[in-house]
Amino acid sequence: MSDTDSRLERIAFRPVEIERDLPHLLRWLADPDVRRWYDEGELTEANIGARFAPEATTRKYIIEIDGQGVGYIQVYRLADEEEYRRQVDVPPEAVAMDLFIGEPEFRGKGWGTGVLRACLERLVFGEMEAPLAMIAPDPENARAVRSYEKAGFRPLKRVYVTDDDPGNTGWELLMLLEREEFERPLAW
Repeated sequence: MSDTDSRLERIAFRPVEIERDLPHLLRWLADPDVRRWYDEGELTEANIGARFAPEATTRKYIIEIDGQGVGYIQVYRLADEEEYRRQVDVPPEAVAMDLFIGEPEFRGKGWGTGVLRACLERLVFGEMEAPLAMIAPDPENARAVRSYEKAGFRPLKRVYVTDDDPGNTGWELLMLLEREEFERPLAW
């Protein structure tokens, strides 16, 4: 059993509760190491509260390790984001993921790979029954790209994405993982 596999049982996903989680989200997003790759605009209670509030098309979770909130992850069907889906040119049945590890002591230690594997197993390929998963980091975020590759994702292409929100505009490295490939054992 790999170190990542042994960590899976320690990882949980709890739906975001704005009143409870807003202080953590604000602190995490203010960390320069997070903000560089996950900029959500003004770090005000109003802005972050609105951006991380529940919505119909995106599942938003606090990542917990051993019961401690350590980061954020969201998953959504590309079919629900038609303009974005058109730009990335990925099948509409794919489920996209975005995440960050907010607590510094959990970064660079393999937790991101474990979080991805747990999310894919339980949510993306589990509850949502997606045939395909997508993640799209900034191509310059080498640590994230390595973590996503360890979780099974393979780079497909670089795409320049535009959005009304300047924070969501820029280069992305599209990385895909098919359910069948995920179900095969990883060579650690």
